[in-house]
Amino acid sequence: MKVAIQADVVGLDPHLEGSYSSMLVIEQVYETLLLYTPEMEIVPLLAESYDIKDPLTYEFKLQQGVTFHNGREMTSADVKYSLDRIRDPDGGSPRSQYLTAIDSIDTPDDYTVVIHLSEPFAPLLSYLASPGFNIVPQEVVEEHGDLVRTMVGTGPFMFVEQIPNTRIVVERNPDYWQEGKPYLDGIEFIPMPEDRARTDNIVTGNVDYADQIPQKDIDILKDNPDIRLEGGLSSLHDFLFFNLRQPPFDNVKVRQAIAWALDREAMTQTILYGHGQAITCGKIWPYSWAYDDCNYYDKQDLDKATQLLEEAGYGDGFSVVLKCGAPYKAQIDAAQMIKEWLAPLGIEVEVVPVEWSTYLEDLTVTYNFEMAIVGWMGMTDPDEWVYNHYHSDGQWNMWAYSNPRVDELLEEARTLVTEDERAPLYAEIQEIIAEEAPVAYFFWYEQYEAVADYVKGYAHMPNQTKITFMDTWLDK
Repeated sequence: MKVAIQADVVGLDPHLEGSYSSMLVIEQVYETLLLYTPEMEIVPLLAESYDIKDPLTYEFKLQQGVTFHNGREMTSADVKYSLDRIRDPDGGSPRSQYLTAIDSIDTPDDYTVVIHLSEPFAPLLSYLASPGFNIVPQEVVEEHGDLVRTMVGTGPFMFVEQIPNTRIVVERNPDYWQEGKPYLDGIEFIPMPEDRARTDNIVTGNVDYADQIPQKDIDILKDNPDIRLEGGLSSLHDFLFFNLRQPPFDNVKVRQAIAWALDREAMTQTILYGHGQAITCGKIWPYSWAYDDCNYYDKQDLDKATQLLEEAGYGDGFSVVLKCGAPYKAQIDAAQMIKEWLAPLGIEVEVVPVEWSTYLEDLTVTYNFEMAIVGWMGMTDPDEWVYNHYHSDGQWNMWAYSNPRVDELLEEARTLVTEDERAPLYAEIQEIIAEEAPVAYFFWYEQYEAVADYVKGYAHMPNQTKITFMDTWLDK
């Protein structure tokens, strides 16, 4: 199956990688203990079953006879090694803070894993079912130092080759432990950053599947009898954020002014062609039980923005560089709209699209930005939506936001068990973030994949993973 994707794969180490394009490939080669279904229910995968002995003890019984692609059987030692590697604060994983509640991991036999927590941790199962928490073989990591260019998993497909900016190929695992699967002989992922290219290639039949169909083409493709669209309102969302480490963005009123200058409904109608939903409050998506529609930014208000800038001491405006991801037209379009809206406030914006791998380093390593635009997706539990973005020590807190009350709420919400207990805390978090505006959200995407009519068995996942490729086949 030929699959057109929007951006090239950056790295291939499941524990170190954070980019969406990389995870599309990683989840075909590596597997997790648990799995989300298309209905977003958590079910066992490499774990045959699990049992919550008490709030601090989780026992997992593993599938037997599962082998890595190098032929060695996967055991409980691999699970322990993988989770310990992820949670090592010095190991470089962007997911280490998701597992800080783990106190220790025992392996009483080859097929039993017992996780002991230091405190109750409600999101644990959600994380263990998410891409990036994959089980890897220790000896392969030690041989190569990491898995950035080497892939040896237990998954339905095996890594063949990567040619940067051209293709990455995986082939069917003939010894896959789920008998009869996968159905495909292989998958070729082809980076096509230009929106028009993905649409044209699915229409002409050069590819069988096109990811992230541009919103402007949704209505056109819906009328094509040879193509099926799969999707709906998704977790994908775009937003503007500020570097709070430096003036003027260390001033909350400057951030609020820019947040009020945005016309989110106009962005949704223009950039997404109406195929989306404006975000007027905070971070957690509308399908979540923790969603809070505080409707803080209910409309664009340039008068309020002007007043806030004057109160902040920037009534004459300032100059700023706004970076965005070069492969993503929606980010560039949003940047141009923001430039236009900020000009009447005296804020002169220079829009700078940046090549993708350099951009990721600018945002997450060197913090080389003043204002920046990025998209995010794939979260499930509300902890994943907000903890690492807004806790003072959060690993994805690229904007350097810090609020002791938010830290307190985030930490407490992790220890509570029921949704009814946790929801009010997340509501307060979202409202504080909306008011203090370290980030200005734009919209949720309606996200569709275009699939040739002969592609069978595929099911869209609301969290944008493509794990159902193992159930897909080509009927031609």
